[in-house]
Amino acid sequence: LHAGVGAISLSAVLLAAASDAVILGFHVAADSRAEEEAKKENMELRVYSVIYELIGDVRAALEGLLTPIITQSVLGTADLRAVFKITGVGFVAGCFVAQGKMIRGARARVWRADKKLLEGKITGLKRIKDDVPEVTHGYECGIVVSGYNDLKKGDRIECYEEVKELKKLTK
Repeated sequence: LHAGVGAISLSAVLLAAASDAVILGFHVAADSRAEEEAKKENMELRVYSVIYELIGDVRAALEGLLTPIITQSVLGTADLRAVFKITGVGFVAGCFVAQGKMIRGARARVWRADKKLLEGKITGLKRIKDDVPEVTHGYECGIVVSGYNDLKKGDRIECYEEVKELKKLTK
C-alpha cells in the first residue's frame, strides 16, 4: 500500500490498520506513537535488519496464499469376490487384495466395469475374524466402505491417499 523512508510513523500505522495490512520495516524503528497505536489495533509490525530475512518472510507469506497442489496416490486395489451380511455391521465386501495394500481409515473409490460408483472411506477392515489396520497384496479380507451398499461380485475397490503440496514461488 505504501512505501517510504525513515521511521515508521503513526500515519503509516493508521493506513495499515484501515487496510488490514502488515507493516514491514528494514533498518528502521517505529516512533513511540506508532508502536502504541499498532499495539492498540492489535497489528503486526515487523522490523528487519537483514534483508534476506524480510524477503524470506514475504515469500513464505505469499506461498501460503497459493492454492496447494493436490495429488492422489493409489495405495492398492482389491477385487470383490463375495458379499457377506454381518449382523450389526451390514454388508461386507469379501475381497482379495490384488496389488498394494488396503488401509483402514483411508479414502476409497469403488469401480464397476470402469465406471466409478462412489468415493468413500474404508471404515472397516478384517482379516479372518480380526480387525486389522491394513491388509497387503495377496491376502483376502473383509472391507466396509462408507456409503457402499450395492455390492456386486467383480467390483473393484481402490484405496488411495491425497497428498497436498504447497506451491513455491519460482524466483
